[in-house]
Amino acid sequence: GSQLAWGAVAAGSVQLRSAMWFVPSREMEGTLIGYLGTIFTVLYFLSPVTTCFTIYKHRDVQKFSSVPFVVGVMNSSLWVYYCGITMQETTQNLMPNILVNGLGCVLFTAYIAIFLVYASRKIVVIRQLAICGSAVALAVFLLEFTSPHLNLTFHWGGESVPLKSSLCGVFIDLVNVALYGSPLAVISTVIQSRSTQYMPWQISLLVFIVTCLWSIQGLLLDNIAIWLPNILGVLLGVLQLTLVIIFRDARSPDQATVQSGSSVAPLCDSNDEAQSAPLV
Repeated sequence: GSQLAWGAVAAGSVQLRSAMWFVPSREMEGTLIGYLGTIFTVLYFLSPVTTCFTIYKHRDVQKFSSVPFVVGVMNSSLWVYYCGITMQETTQNLMPNILVNGLGCVLFTAYIAIFLVYASRKIVVIRQLAICGSAVALAVFLLEFTSPHLNLTFHWGGESVPLKSSLCGVFIDLVNVALYGSPLAVISTVIQSRSTQYMPWQISLLVFIVTCLWSIQGLLLDNIAIWLPNILGVLLGVLQLTLVIIFRDARSPDQATVQSGSSVAPLCDSNDEAQSAPLV
């Protein structure tokens, strides 16, 4: 009887150790949340497909702007670079961030190609690409060849994050904060017109979900470079959803003249205002 009892205790101890072994770490939880965020972010990145279809159908870009897509390529490229150099020097698993931003680069490039085919003034799109591409190249050049010679002790994104990654993280966060001016402009339009015609609730809800997930990932990884811009995105999403609730029954004066099937896509509208929040 005592042998059976001791055997049960030993078996219970093994099971307890096995259960403890499967307790996920904060890094593992952050990785899982990151992959979940990747799924929702891809859905968000696919939202301009309706705009591209409208352009293809009319064989003209009309008043749609390519700026959000060009800036999207720049932003996603910088995030891929940041995640790559950070993973080389730390234990942070930012592979979900690399995957989603890499895919974002591909999708935004495809959207830009549509504009290049059907834009009457292709030189404008090319000039936008040249400016953003030069900005990315200059930033990478300065980080690669300047940061090694700086005698600074500065960490942004974690104590183990090296200087180059920290400076890159600060730069990307500043870019992302600046990009919030566009969705704020859309919010201003909604308040003035008392209509959510140019701010679909589905996209506002998706922005809220996506930024929540990336904020959680950043907090779990203790990486301020990730959670800071996305927490701002959460606040922006809350504001958008609040306006949707307030003006859900409102109708804009010119809404009746809007053609069916030509609604403004969230990442590209006719007033050069990108509703999209900058995402990780």
